[in-house]
Amino acid sequence: MSNEVFFDIHSMGEGVLQDLFDKELNRVLKNINDVNTDPEQKRSITVKINFLPNKTRSAAIVKVECIPKLATDSKFETQIAIGLDNGLVKAKELDAKQLSLFTDAKQNLRRMK
Repeated sequence: MSNEVFFDIHSMGEGVLQDLFDKELNRVLKNINDVNTDPEQKRSITVKINFLPNKTRSAAIVKVECIPKLATDSKFETQIAIGLDNGLVKAKELDAKQLSLFTDAKQNLRRMK
């Protein structure tokens, strides 16, 4: 009995595995290049091939998947100030260079002694 297998994974489905892998590789490379993701988080591609034989074992359905694991978006945190302006609730992101929060805030400024 020969150990040779006459099944070429490269030609299966007219090269579908290579196409799937290339597509997911492109997603991984874009994810690495995305400045909103953690640059040191690992990325991976898992190639999964499942064989489902029939009852007589004379044929099988072959399912091929390429599953990417991408880095998640980086977390971002900021602080907002919340207050009333002419009876309306307003919010604004705090900024160290920010002079006033609301339109009438300049009128309420007092010089500190």
